[in-house]
Amino acid sequence: MDWDFPITVRGLAEMGRYSVLGAWKPFGARDHAMVEEAIRVAELEAFANRQIKALSGGQQQRAFLARAWAQEAGIYLLDEPFSGLDKNASAAFAKAIHRLRDSAKLVIVSHHNLADAGELFDHILILNGELVAFGETAQTLTRPNIDRAYSTKIFSGHKE
Repeated sequence: MDWDFPITVRGLAEMGRYSVLGAWKPFGARDHAMVEEAIRVAELEAFANRQIKALSGGQQQRAFLARAWAQEAGIYLLDEPFSGLDKNASAAFAKAIHRLRDSAKLVIVSHHNLADAGELFDHILILNGELVAFGETAQTLTRPNIDRAYSTKIFSGHKE
């Protein structure tokens, strides 16, 4: 991403509509409504006209979620989206991905912080070169599964 590119949050969300519109078609009422909904879902109304370079890391992450929402994506693949976010930004981003989930969107996230995974995700897939475990978080994020994945007892904060 070229953070110096002069685009606002609204402009980024509007980019999500381009694939829906096709070449050279003008924005209609539905397109504008989807952009506004996307900005609202990402809780970026106060920043809609701000350039993305001027946003915090968490706000930038949510701006990209807004673009995908405006595109009417059904599946969201997120690679370590909480990396580099402070506690408040992480909480806001978690709220945004829960909003996606609650809207029947499939959200797949790679995440390595086991301490907060139980609070963030409904289902867990544990991999280590092969499938270790998969299922609802409470039944899957267990010490035996973690031990099998890492071959050591590194997750001392988990209670079974």
